[in-house]
Amino acid sequence: AFLLIFAGAIAKAGAFPLHTWIPAAAEAAPVPAMAFLPASLDKLLGITLLARLTLQFFTMTETLSIVVMLVGAVTVIGAVMMAMVQHDLRKLLSFHAVSQVGYMVLGLGTGTLVGVLGGLFHMLNNAVYKNGLFLMAGAVRHRTGTSELEKLGGLVRVMPLTFFAAVVAALAISGVPPLNGFASKWMVYQGVLATRSNLAPLLLIMAVFGSALTLASFVKVIHSVFLGRMPEGVARSQPREAPFLMVVPMLFLALLCVGFGVVVRWPVGTWLAPALSELSPDLLAPGKEVAFGA
Repeated sequence: AFLLIFAGAIAKAGAFPLHTWIPAAAEAAPVPAMAFLPASLDKLLGITLLARLTLQFFTMTETLSIVVMLVGAVTVIGAVMMAMVQHDLRKLLSFHAVSQVGYMVLGLGTGTLVGVLGGLFHMLNNAVYKNGLFLMAGAVRHRTGTSELEKLGGLVRVMPLTFFAAVVAALAISGVPPLNGFASKWMVYQGVLATRSNLAPLLLIMAVFGSALTLASFVKVIHSVFLGRMPEGVARSQPREAPFLMVVPMLFLALLCVGFGVVVRWPVGTWLAPALSELSPDLLAPGKEVAFGA
């Protein structure tokens, strides 16, 4: 019963191996729809179901916890490797949306207080920076008519505000301090180590390596889209900065990436910890580190 409901939760969130609908949707769906649904809302719904499943509906055993953590770690590595070979910006971002789910699943699978809070915090952070990245892709496509990386370049001179928002969101998703992605990933790493499982070192290496590959992937994205020489096809379209109503949400989300990273106690202490205390009071009991096992 646990595994069947678990499959439904990770399918909704978009984790391996039930992730294929997200890249397929990215090929044809409007960018605002991708930003709102797979990148934000579906992650919130799927991970919320997984949190209730692991903390409230079932008493997790050590074996089930390892299964959940392995699914998370494999999702991190597998999806980011697929992202690195993509040539379309929207599809690349969709695979990164899948990869980030792995950190959430990994954190919840640890059953530790810091790991669970880290997974939930990463769910919130992902909705912020991934939304900003998809909106950036939409602004670029709106002004140039394409999202193919080979056909883009040099947009930093004509779209500086979009460039700024893209860099902040890219560093946040890569886990670079002091942005929000680093804070939640660091909590997940601590949660993995707190399990004291024999697989903990391997899972930690996979998670950290996934962040390094994410950073490498977005270095490629920023260079291909904004830096270098502007192709003649893009120059003929005379691109300019995105409209005001497109730029403001991107800049607001970029500021949230900074704010949630610098003042971690605000989102974690104000929203996540009170919600977790209602969901699983035992997890917040003094001296309680691990939620599974006796």
